[in-house]
Amino acid sequence: MPIHIYKCSSCGVILEKLESYRDENLTVCNVCGGELKKQITIPAVHFKGNGFYINDSKPEKKKE
Repeated sequence: MPIHIYKCSSCGVILEKLESYRDENLTVCNVCGGELKKQITIPAVHFKGNGFYINDSKPEKKKE
């Protein structure tokens, strides 16, 4: 499940919540009662396995 980040438009507090995409968005700040807005974040990407580097994709040419 992804971590969603919300920011309060009144007090500026930032909240992080681990939730499913099916869960409803938070709308009320638990600190001041203001409106929360979901922030856009960059997902983490992990490259695992072969083929992600130049030296992994092609065999080296043999020198004669």
